[in-house]
Amino acid sequence: MARQANWWAAMGMLFGRYGQCESDPAQTRRETRKMEQVREYLEANYERDISVAELAALVGLSRYYLTRAFTREFGLLPHAYATQVRLLAAKRMLASGENAATVAAAVGFYDQSHLNRLFKRAYGITPGVYAGLKLGH
Repeated sequence: MARQANWWAAMGMLFGRYGQCESDPAQTRRETRKMEQVREYLEANYERDISVAELAALVGLSRYYLTRAFTREFGLLPHAYATQVRLLAAKRMLASGENAATVAAAVGFYDQSHLNRLFKRAYGITPGVYAGLKLGH
């Protein structure tokens, strides 16, 4: 999904720079509703690896247009947004006492090391250290 999202974002930059853009307030409202629908879908299904094509089909847009509109609306690519939702879910589970391996599988990361890398990149500490802080160890 990350590779697809990056490719579509690159295409979006090209079309944004060299294509024509028309602004229609009614279209903007419809687009905002569709992006909210995508956001809600990502939040409800964060444990699955959702493709850009699946998201585009959900709201009836092209993959390119979806990626560009979502990024414009929320400031992140759909894949990056899904990763943030996963990390927040992981934080909640770690705070409740779940171990990192269980958390990684439950929130949709490939394995515990994948969770560790992304968690440390986002929060500056490993999931184990975070769990220890929350549990008072």
